[in-house]
Amino acid sequence: MIGFPQVRCVTTNDYVEEINNAIDSHNYLSALVLSLMLPDICSKYDEKSNYNDKEKKYIKWFNKYVYRKYFNFPGKREIKKVRNKEMYKIKFTGSTCYALRNAMMHSGNPYLEYKDKNLRIKANVDYIELCVNGSSDRDMQHGGGASITRYNDETKSVSIRINVVIFAETMINGYRDFLSYIGKDNIKLFNMIDWDKVGGKIVFTPNK
Repeated sequence: MIGFPQVRCVTTNDYVEEINNAIDSHNYLSALVLSLMLPDICSKYDEKSNYNDKEKKYIKWFNKYVYRKYFNFPGKREIKKVRNKEMYKIKFTGSTCYALRNAMMHSGNPYLEYKDKNLRIKANVDYIELCVNGSSDRDMQHGGGASITRYNDETKSVSIRINVVIFAETMINGYRDFLSYIGKDNIKLFNMIDWDKVGGKIVFTPNK
């Protein structure tokens, strides 16, 4: 142990920095999981939200700051190509994102099953296709954030393809819009104590 312990306040901007660091170092799973945590954190500090239920707060936050602003909607021609129009209504809304959040952070299973008020049936997503362009920079990513929904008439299965990098950047854009809406540039979360000060710097997420 060198000297006294150092205390650092961890903020929401630190989470965003960690997401960007994960992308730059090709730790895409970390980038995805941290991105899925942003609506949880931000919705807690949304004083204008009238929901007490964590799930409802998450879904409402995502729909307001991410889904309606950044994700593409399927065109009428795409919808005409499938027979089961009801299943094709499954888009990457807040309900879908919350189901993915639960799957990735708890069960680790890409199969999603949840209730959506806009569907007459229970929404079943058979699998999530996670993709990245690992050898390319951020401007050379393909596959969309979470905008490609497919229904296979032969297997009766639904799949959603997510480009992890685009998805993470989409979440960050929504987070920045949220900060602008509440009139802040950062949110303090908790303190991190580092007992091993090396060279005068805190090893864990040091200040720049």
